[in-house]
Amino acid sequence: MDLKRIIPKSYQDELPIESLIVSGKISKDAVSMDVLFVGAGPASLAGAIRLAQLIKGNGGPKIQIGVLEKSQNLGDHCLSGAIINPVCFQYLFPEIENRDFPFRGQVVGDNVYLLTPQHSVRIPTPPMMSNRNFFVASICEVVRWLGKKAENLGVELLTGFPAKSLLVEGNRVVGVQTTPSGLNRTGKPGPQYIGAVR
Repeated sequence: MDLKRIIPKSYQDELPIESLIVSGKISKDAVSMDVLFVGAGPASLAGAIRLAQLIKGNGGPKIQIGVLEKSQNLGDHCLSGAIINPVCFQYLFPEIENRDFPFRGQVVGDNVYLLTPQHSVRIPTPPMMSNRNFFVASICEVVRWLGKKAENLGVELLTGFPAKSLLVEGNRVVGVQTTPSGLNRTGKPGPQYIGAVR
């Protein structure tokens, strides 16, 4: 069998850096934030929550923390299920029991099979594939739950704003430029249109 070596980079266009990082002044209509997380996935929301907790716990100065999300509602673009190690949730919310997190159920065992065209053979579960005592969850439910926790800590959730590029002045990032949301197939504003902000 002749296996051809495939390098993904050889089949991908170069990133358009000039459109992803743009120089310019901040618009008068810009929403001012001290810290902005782009994309309301589990990692961004956990980061925003932890930052808000640290500032609140240390009596630090009040800062504006925001999370920018392209979908109209949190979780709309998070459609997968997942197996979650609860340690990150326990770290963020030590006062909450595992049963009160947005999980569906606990993993009680794993089976790994080697599949052939005719048979399946059970093999020992490799340690890195063992999910015992982890939890099954819906990512969209996890994101919505984390969003409520973030809002309770004063994090501002900015939904319906797709990020277009970083806005820089010299070597300093000063903002994120968004792109209009809700354009129809011809590029004209549709019923869900939301204009861009800088």
